[in-house]
Amino acid sequence: MTFVNKKMRVGLTYDLKTDYELKPGEPVDKYAEFDKEETIAVIENALKEEGHEVIRIGNGKKLIDFLVVKKEKIDIIFNIAEGINFRSREAQVPAILDLLGIPYVGSDPLTQTITLDKVMAKKIIAYHGLPTPKFILVNEIPDLKNFNLPFPVIVKLRYEGTSKGLDKNALVNNFTKLKERVEWVIKTYHQ
Repeated sequence: MTFVNKKMRVGLTYDLKTDYELKPGEPVDKYAEFDKEETIAVIENALKEEGHEVIRIGNGKKLIDFLVVKKEKIDIIFNIAEGINFRSREAQVPAILDLLGIPYVGSDPLTQTITLDKVMAKKIIAYHGLPTPKFILVNEIPDLKNFNLPFPVIVKLRYEGTSKGLDKNALVNNFTKLKERVEWVIKTYHQ
């Protein structure tokens, strides 16, 4: 098998923390998953060291402007964009690229969406017989009437990655603390 070492025009999609500003009342960790300039520079430099031309594009809206409005050509996208809003936010860039038939590095929209949604991911894992801790989905406080898990438990956001919404108070040891934490999560994150 022969590999061609083709030098490519690589688009880099990402969300920088400095591109977004918290609005009053938003959780302090809203943009926790977004990257720092240093991270983007490391990726850019690694690709350049391999001889590729690297075009910094930025977030999903900038990608649309780059590809659709400006009609720029690109060989492949190196995607680490987190996206904004909604449970399918990480799928935004891959979905645009799939629609336009542009190859990219990273997971496809379905994988991105399923893995961001903890409930769907756990259901698929369980369906395939893989062990996963039991859980209960709580959309509002009355849903706690179905709570039947042994303590301690961790209260985790359904649609977030990394450690969003997780702090020392996320681990609860009794029903009173559970209710307090769930109320706080619902009020703070609006999921």
